[in-house]
Amino acid sequence: MIPSPRLSIVIPARNEEFELGATLDSVRRAGDALGQPWECIVVNDGSTDRTADIAREHGARVLDVEIHNIGAVRNAGARAALGDRLVFLDADTRLPSETLISAWEAMENGAVGGGAGVEFEELTGPVRILAAMFAFFWLRMCRWAAGCFIFSTRQAFESVGGFDE
Repeated sequence: MIPSPRLSIVIPARNEEFELGATLDSVRRAGDALGQPWECIVVNDGSTDRTADIAREHGARVLDVEIHNIGAVRNAGARAALGDRLVFLDADTRLPSETLISAWEAMENGAVGGGAGVEFEELTGPVRILAAMFAFFWLRMCRWAAGCFIFSTRQAFESVGGFDE
């Protein structure tokens, strides 16, 4: 018998066929490194490309919706999720194993949620430095968190009513 997942990774996606495969490959590596039962749910928000097919080919559970609101799409994924810990990951984000393990350990040690910083893979040289500085200062000044990687216990997520829709 396969154990129920303790962690659910929810990926909202709309027309992400060119990014999703690499994201799901990184999710597989990170999930396997975690050493806990986990699942991946791709919430396919009305894609007209191969997004859903790619998700299935990579072993993700696919939830088809037509919502076109990122908060509502994430909430739909959370409702379908089986885990008591939730990770919300953008479809164009690569998930380092260390990031997932750190999030898991934080929740195991009492954290109810959090996130991670952003790194720009394809930018190089001065452009990469400027983008990183802009992201750092903009996020700090506006008190925003990067939405590409958010984690939460299910209890905390449900107690605040999920994402704004």
